[in-house]
Amino acid sequence: MEKEVTKKISATFEEEIRFSDNVSRLKKFYSELGVGYKLSKKFDLSVSYRYITQYKTDYSVSPRFYYIMALSWGDKFGRFKIKVRGKYMIKGSRLVTEETMINPMLYYRNLVEVMYNIPKAPLNPFLSYELFVPLNNPYGVFIDGHRTTLGVDLKINKKNTATVYFRNDREANVENPLNAFIFGFGYKLDIN
Repeated sequence: MEKEVTKKISATFEEEIRFSDNVSRLKKFYSELGVGYKLSKKFDLSVSYRYITQYKTDYSVSPRFYYIMALSWGDKFGRFKIKVRGKYMIKGSRLVTEETMINPMLYYRNLVEVMYNIPKAPLNPFLSYELFVPLNNPYGVFIDGHRTTLGVDLKINKKNTATVYFRNDREANVENPLNAFIFGFGYKLDIN
C-alpha cells in the first residue's frame, strides 16, 4: 500500500506471507513500514523497518527485524523501463542462536529490473536479477545468494495492480546450497 504525503514524500506499508514445502507449511510473515523521498525525476531514497516472524522446521518461532535504506534509479527507454536499486540492510534477531551468531548482520542487495509496457494492454512483463552480499561475514565479503524473477504486472485500474511471478532463489558459497523455485502473487493498492 502506498500513500503520497507530498509530491516528494510517500509512505508505504507492506505485508507478506511466505509458505514452503508446496504451500504446506508457513515459513515467514512480515510487516514493513517505510518512507520514500523523490530526490529527482530518476532517483528515489527510502528507509523502512521490517518485522519478521520466521517459523522453523520444528515449528518454533524466531522473531527478526530489518532496518533498510535503499537508493533507486529508474528511467524509460521507449516502452522499456529500467530500474536499478541498491539496498543496505541491518538484520537483527532477538534470539541469538548458531544461525544468528552475527547479530546484527549487515547486507547489501543490488537489483536490476527491466519491464516492458505492451501497447494497448494492461500487462507489463518484467525480468529482474538480485545479488545478496553480506558485509560483516567473518569469512569475507562475497555473494551468498542471488535471485532471478520473471513476472507480469496486470494493471486493473489506476489504483490496483496484481502481480504474478516465477522466481529462482539460490544460495551461493555454502555447503548444500538451497535452490528454491517459487511461484508468487502480489497485489498493490495506491490509496492516493
